[in-house]
Amino acid sequence: MLRSQVLEQIIELEKKYLTKTDYVMPSGLYLGIEGNGNGNYFCSPVDGVTFGRTGVDGIHFAILTDFGVGKQLDECPIVVVTPMSNPWIKIVARNIKDFFTILIGREDEMILIDSFSNEDDYRKSRAEQIKAYSSQDLDEEELSRRAFVEAFQQLNYPQIPDSYLYIMKIEIERANAVAVSIPNNIGVMPFSSDGIIKSSITKREFHLKKFNTMMSMGEAERQIVFDKEPLETKLAMIRQCQMDIPEAKIAVWFVEQLNNLGFPVEAERLQQLITQQESTEVNLIDNTNWGAPYIQVIFRGGEDT
Repeated sequence: MLRSQVLEQIIELEKKYLTKTDYVMPSGLYLGIEGNGNGNYFCSPVDGVTFGRTGVDGIHFAILTDFGVGKQLDECPIVVVTPMSNPWIKIVARNIKDFFTILIGREDEMILIDSFSNEDDYRKSRAEQIKAYSSQDLDEEELSRRAFVEAFQQLNYPQIPDSYLYIMKIEIERANAVAVSIPNNIGVMPFSSDGIIKSSITKREFHLKKFNTMMSMGEAERQIVFDKEPLETKLAMIRQCQMDIPEAKIAVWFVEQLNNLGFPVEAERLQQLITQQESTEVNLIDNTNWGAPYIQVIFRGGEDT
């Protein structure tokens, strides 16, 4: 069972401040880990454990295990997945404590979800957000939310004086730490031959043209090329496939690769995403590209619309 002690603490705290309109959560998110943490959208990282949803546009937050590099969920970085936007995924916190400090302690969910072209744009939006908070009607729901924030601040979580500068810093840290960088993606952390993270790394760039060429090959030829790549590059290909899959059968092929590489949980999540995708009512913007994150989708029985 996947567990985060920090998440459980916040959920228990939140229960004390629920109002009669309990569909409005004091944290602003629907919190909890269901099953293996599958994010339910094809662009949800297979090594991510989804723990929070906004209920709007499929936006969700996940604990990124980096294919097992992060062993303790409470110590892993946090990503936001926004299926209807580009980029679809980005790092927003070093760990889940920092995440809740920004979300609840600083009441700055905007920086966790939106992308800003520059610091001035963020500062302007943040000032408007603070003004809106201060002018809200003090009804039962708002009073409960404010009491929840005050209670959270007593937990002595790490202080983050400036959300924008914090996220800029962790983005640089991530870029410097990954073994393989991928445009508009989170990259892949380094492994050694025994699967343990290295202290020093050799940087590699992900070559999209080479990836696309490989995807157009027959299965046998593709396997030969894939098998020659380092582990980090293989995992980078899996990240890229979640961004833009040319054919459904290739996604199934990547499930097999994950199992062969020793990542059964990640393989299970990807298979679930494929199954969900196939059972989804899909209105394609470009029906030649199955599974791409920019399709308009409605999940049967899903909570997002």
